[in-house]
Amino acid sequence: MHRRKLKINIVCLDNNDKKYMAYYESECLNANYCVVFKDNIMGALALHRFSEMVKYQSKAGILDFVIIGNEFNFKSQAIIDTITQAFHITGKT
Repeated sequence: MHRRKLKINIVCLDNNDKKYMAYYESECLNANYCVVFKDNIMGALALHRFSEMVKYQSKAGILDFVIIGNEFNFKSQAIIDTITQAFHITGKT
């Protein structure tokens, strides 16, 4: 089985509220999948479940994590752990 590499983008929606959106664009379905999460433990859980859903649905082996726009720093160690474990970090665009 061929393992594909998929790109998950993360954008900051509200810097004051520390709200972010991770999204995946499916070309074959012509659809976008996304999750909105905060920089806390519950946000880490939501992001983890989103990454697992994308991996399962696409049968992808590798997810690339890309920051869109200005660079930002997550305060929650749980978010940082989720990103480093779920995604292969490639940088920002």
